[in-house]
Amino acid sequence: MKFRFGRREAVQDHQLADLEACLQSYLTPIAPRPAFISELKGRLMNAPTPERTFGLWHYAAFVAAGALSGIVIVATGVRLTLTLAAALGLLSRARQKSPAPVRPAL
Repeated sequence: MKFRFGRREAVQDHQLADLEACLQSYLTPIAPRPAFISELKGRLMNAPTPERTFGLWHYAAFVAAGALSGIVIVATGVRLTLTLAAALGLLSRARQKSPAPVRPAL
């Protein structure tokens, strides 16, 4: 299926066969020169492999990012602990203090 202007149009098999026949009549396959093939093969086989090396600044950046992440995680944990402790403390105080009974005004 191909899309044309937002609509789907089905490509029929006979259309593909017609296109293939048209292309075969205009395009003729050629064989590459043996010298070209051997030269290309030699260049590909002897190509240097790139080495991935990390410099000192890469390691320093990784250590700094790890340390910063650790600090953020610890700070979040401390803040969560304090928030939960405060919330539980407020709830326990609210349970201990019962509201005074309301007397109707005469």
